[in-house]
Amino acid sequence: MTVIWDYAKRLWLICGVVEGFRVEWTAVSGGEVHYQVQTGDLSEAQLTGLTPFASYSISIAAVNKEGQVVGTYSQPLTIKTNEDIPGPVEIVLISSLVQIGITWSKPARPNGIITDYEVSYGQKNSSRLTSANTGLLTNFSVRVKLGAEFTFTVRAFTRAGPGEPTTVAVSTLTKPPIVENVVVVSLNESSTNVSWRALDVPFLPVSYTVVYSPVSQPPMEENNESAVVFPPPATSGVITGLVALTTYQIQVFATVTVDGAEIAGEKSNLVYFVNGEFQL
Repeated sequence: MTVIWDYAKRLWLICGVVEGFRVEWTAVSGGEVHYQVQTGDLSEAQLTGLTPFASYSISIAAVNKEGQVVGTYSQPLTIKTNEDIPGPVEIVLISSLVQIGITWSKPARPNGIITDYEVSYGQKNSSRLTSANTGLLTNFSVRVKLGAEFTFTVRAFTRAGPGEPTTVAVSTLTKPPIVENVVVVSLNESSTNVSWRALDVPFLPVSYTVVYSPVSQPPMEENNESAVVFPPPATSGVITGLVALTTYQIQVFATVTVDGAEIAGEKSNLVYFVNGEFQL
């Protein structure tokens, strides 16, 4: 930024004590006072290191050859620097089996008024990209195929132009993850409650299937299994028709429906329990 001032040159020549000018500036929001001394017959100064789109208070005073202020400072002048391109955003991914969503935060250094966001995305290692402008919205989602690998780039805009881009890579799964935290609690001699931790599969409803069989039978062979399906959004269910004081083995797996096809995940780790053993 260039600061230009006027002064009484005749007094300069008569007094003979003025050797230059001291320009002081500080951010209106607070902070360190900066200054610059211009010697000789100069009436302008270049101020550097200013923050874009920030207000500053500037004042000027004459100085003698020792650099001491002669007289008083000028009335402070408040100016605002021009906008600049914004800094990068920070992206948060929300990935599902068939959909990828991203959200992002406003740049920590907006350097002006944000006018738009641009999202560019495409398959990993592909030169073909699709771009979309979201205005002031800070989220975007796109439907993809199972097991797809994509990159997303987001950049903010001010009137000065596009800012620094932020790029992230994400892969979608080919099937639901393994169900964890399976807990079995007997209710009575013929029934038990099974609970599990819900899977984080955004954009798709998840059903859960509980498969079980007595341990005396071959371990979890499909023809010996019994199964109960619990629709979304269940995270627990009751199994009935069990034999008292019999040891069972149990597993849980998740299923989602994509384009009319059911896709099942792997079964959880085996859990063993004796039905009918419970505390009163």
